[in-house]
Amino acid sequence: MQERAQALAARGDVVGATRLMDEFLAAHDGDWGSWLYLAGLHARLGRTAPAVAAYQASARQLEAAGRYERARGSLQQALRLAPDDETLLREIHRIEDLAHGLREVPPPPPEPSVPPARAPRRA
Repeated sequence: MQERAQALAARGDVVGATRLMDEFLAAHDGDWGSWLYLAGLHARLGRTAPAVAAYQASARQLEAAGRYERARGSLQQALRLAPDDETLLREIHRIEDLAHGLREVPPPPPEPSVPPARAPRRA
């Protein structure tokens, strides 16, 4: 589908290419590359909100695949379009934490080797 959209865009029909990708991704989740391409199309048309949403969708798929640096890159592209978007800033920081291993689930505390002392009984 992306090839057909690229052919439309190459002929100058960016609106048609965008519509084709929007319809395709509404029916099929697609891959991160499709979302990234759609984001670029929306950006070319000056459609900031849909472009940011497509960059975020791309980042979610990249994150799920463990590709944190690329996910951060998608979010940074979105941030260029919406520099005051606090949600994007939080997402970038969260992805950076994941990339550096700071967001792992902490291990459970170790089991005590000696049972805790009981308080003496009062009569």
